[in-house]
Order: sequence, then structure tokens, then C-alpha cells
Amino acid sequence: MYSLFNLIDFNLFYKRALTLLLLVLLPISISNANDKTDLESIMKQMRFEYSRAMKTDSEKVMTTHLRAFKVQLNEAKSFPFNKQRREKALEGLNKVALIIDGISLPVKATELDGVREQLAKIDKIKEKYHDKKVSLWERFYEQLFGENEENEKLRLLED
Repeated sequence: MYSLFNLIDFNLFYKRALTLLLLVLLPISISNANDKTDLESIMKQMRFEYSRAMKTDSEKVMTTHLRAFKVQLNEAKSFPFNKQRREKALEGLNKVALIIDGISLPVKATELDGVREQLAKIDKIKEKYHDKKVSLWERFYEQLFGENEENEKLRLLED
């Protein structure tokens, strides 16, 4: 007497299930990785220029780093954020732009301390607008179900 288990080739079933799972998850992870990497490199460069501008005692060096920071800031503002993050990200970047635009370039030697005080405000903005590290499960959940207006944060795991 043949049972149902003898009729099903479980190895073939598992291979097909794994292939289907990979076909669904791989494009999601690749697109997130590429977008995140580009934005991360821009933000790292901004952080580098910011920290160099804060540490220098030379008005020429500070001016150079602030100009480079502005270039990176404009790149970050033109980054193609997803719908859920676009509004918040641009709000924070625009606040940073207001601070940077308020600094007259080239910086004069007498203005170094005042410029540092203005730049210190950027750290507070960064703390407010930077997201906490999101777990892989949270990203997966948001990719599948997204966010909506009634429940902006659909979180599977809370930190």
C-alpha cells in the first residue's frame, strides 16, 4: 500500500521552496543594500568633513571642509529616499542646510569659535533624525507589509 509520503519527493519540494524564497527575498535585500551603501558613504563623508572642520584652527582648512560638507549635504538631499523616510529625512537635512548656509564662507580667523558653535547644533539634529539600528526582521516585515498612516511604525521587534 502506497502512502502519500511515498508519492511526494521531499527533496524536490524543499529545493523548489528554497528557490522560491530566494527569488522573493534576494531582490529586496539587494535593493536595500545598494541604497543604504550609497547613503552611508555620503553620510560618512559628511561626518568626516564635519569632524575636520570642528578640529581645525585654520580658517582656510575649515572653509575647505565646510564647502566639501555642503557638496555632500546636497548629494544627501537628492538621494532617492523611500516614501516612508523621505519627509523626515529631508526635514532633518534642510535643518542642517539652514545652519550651514548661515555660515559665511570663507571663514575668518575671528569667526572660528562662532562657526564651531553653529556646527555643534548639527549634532543635536543628527541625534533627533538618525534612526536607531533596525533589525533584519523589522526590515523584512516593513518590506512585506509597509507602513501606513494609521500605524506609522509597524514593528515586529521592539528594542
